[in-house]
Amino acid sequence: MGLQQLEKDLRGALERQEFQLHYQPKLDLASGKITGVEALIRWEHPLQGLLTPTHFIPLAEETNLISLIGEWVLRTACTQSKAWQDAGVPTLIMAVNLSVAQLYQPDFVESVENILHETGLVPSYLELEITEYMTMEIIKIVPILRRLKNIGIKISLDDFGIGYSSLFNFKELPIDIIKIDQSFVNNCLMDLKDATIVKAIIALGHELNVEVVAEGIESKEQLIFLQQNLCDLGQGYFFSKPLPPSEFLVAFHQIEKIISRDGIPAALCREKRLQEALYKTKQELADTLRYQQGMTFKLTRLDGKYIHTLCDGELLYRMGLTPEQVVGKEPHEFLPLHDAERKSQYYNRAWSGEENVTYEGQYNGIWYLASLRPIHRGGQVAEVIGSAVDISDRIKKEREASLLTQYLVEQESKYRLITENSQDLIAIMDTNGVLQYASPSHIRVFGGDASQFEGNYAFPMVHPDDLALIRERRDEMISTKASVRLEWRFVKVDETCIWLEGIGTPILTSDGKIDSILVTGREITERKIQEQKLRESEQRYRDISERLAEKEEKYRFIAENTQDLVGVVDMEGIVLYASPSHELVLGFPSSEFEGNSAFYFVHPDDLAHVKRQFDDMVTLESTFDFEWRCKKADGSWVYIETRGTPIFDENRKVVKCVYGSRDISERKKELLLWTEKLSIVGLATGVAGCT
Repeated sequence: MGLQQLEKDLRGALERQEFQLHYQPKLDLASGKITGVEALIRWEHPLQGLLTPTHFIPLAEETNLISLIGEWVLRTACTQSKAWQDAGVPTLIMAVNLSVAQLYQPDFVESVENILHETGLVPSYLELEITEYMTMEIIKIVPILRRLKNIGIKISLDDFGIGYSSLFNFKELPIDIIKIDQSFVNNCLMDLKDATIVKAIIALGHELNVEVVAEGIESKEQLIFLQQNLCDLGQGYFFSKPLPPSEFLVAFHQIEKIISRDGIPAALCREKRLQEALYKTKQELADTLRYQQGMTFKLTRLDGKYIHTLCDGELLYRMGLTPEQVVGKEPHEFLPLHDAERKSQYYNRAWSGEENVTYEGQYNGIWYLASLRPIHRGGQVAEVIGSAVDISDRIKKEREASLLTQYLVEQESKYRLITENSQDLIAIMDTNGVLQYASPSHIRVFGGDASQFEGNYAFPMVHPDDLALIRERRDEMISTKASVRLEWRFVKVDETCIWLEGIGTPILTSDGKIDSILVTGREITERKIQEQKLRESEQRYRDISERLAEKEEKYRFIAENTQDLVGVVDMEGIVLYASPSHELVLGFPSSEFEGNSAFYFVHPDDLAHVKRQFDDMVTLESTFDFEWRCKKADGSWVYIETRGTPIFDENRKVVKCVYGSRDISERKKELLLWTEKLSIVGLATGVAGCT
């Protein structure tokens, strides 16, 4: 039969109802259950008999009949799916292939919505399959797919691995499923390269939280290989060829017996998947710990010695330490002896069962606030978990406040001038609590006017639950004649409650008696909120740790935030992640970095040095520090100081690099200025020597 006659027959095939759909099942490779079907068109030609799509779909695309045929397929498949549901057949996902012409129709999304409405099929039971070839126009296709996703429809990428799409395009696509092309599946037992590609696609899908379907399964051995590598779903003639609806229902239960009969036992499949989930969760928890703004650590006690079993977080690196310097070590192995002995005292308290042991410490100029809690197992303390936050700014301000207090006592004549302009709360009261002076900042913080404070008792404005503490600390200060520090709640004019932190200092007469009390303070409501969040975060991590030790089932994430430039690059230098701070410092949005080579942004004169540092990190498997010039969005260059840290896989192979960077241009400018000054001085000295 000639091509012209076939075209003529094709044009009338829809009217004569010569098309029909056959359905090939997709099976869950772990449970063996049928989870969905793929609708495949057949043409019952009056002379040539049953024709598969390869005989007429190319012709339909050339003659612009493909859109009409595609719409018929979609409506028929949805109608059949709803009919099966109404008949009590287990709920299945109906997969329908799309053509380029059909997808890019202006009203395609509306057409799909209408068909779903007409047939009564819930959108989540429909899956639309596209091919890699269709994704070449990424800018055009993504909005369409997102609209379909918003409806609730699933999107799958068919024939994955043989098309034209790049990984950059792939990551932009809002897809739920990737289907490994059958050419890889067919040869996975005979060709090591095909086997490796199949494993890589499965791993890629799982890392991106995308389901993976293997097409063209034709043997028991292929099934087992896919199960061993945790492929999610499979379809192929080993399970069933595409069947008419009635034959599919007859064969339904027999098909579901195949995997339990010929594949890996379901219990073993579940165990392998749990192992993968556990490994992935551990990796995610480790990454989360590394990028948290503070620091989390754990320790245990062996033979009377405290050994750190975990330590990570941005704060650790700001202190100039790394996890390798802390984990497996006693405190005195990385801390000065005095600090180690002091820290061990707090460890003793937590190990004895005391909850919420808090202390402040300092290392390499960084002040931190740490909190310890014991972890009980079997009625005994098995570990101690700790978390710490950077309080360097607070300590600096406290010291400034202390110096200011001393200065005010020594130079009373200048007292009022300073206090009138202070942002802190400064007050003087007698020993009975009557306010003699309140700085203007009281009005800003508490509201009201000056008459509310001076000449009145301070205690009525204190939260009732804190009155006893205030009086106790006042009495302590009077008896010891020494400064006291305390925190309390204060009721504002509008009856809201805020937290204050203050230092009470007795002002002594020449004969050593207390004349009055100087109180300096500031509002710490926000800090209290953050401390509460820290305790809640610590409790969440403790819960995670206990569940992991007892059940090893799941972890929670700890939030991250940083002002420095933080990113991840692979072994080729491709940026996988760039923190939002890149745009603040360099002017480029994160998307300009991600997916591109980090070396593109390096100044040409520094490129060899940067690459050498990168190679040394991989070779030596250690953290590296270096300075270089980075390109900004406006075309200028800034000096960057970078610390890179390798990330290892389970085989201790370096697979990625995490970097932390900051802009040091100002520091470089100052250094250059000093160098120029020194050069001038040297020149002047040389001239003087010649005369």
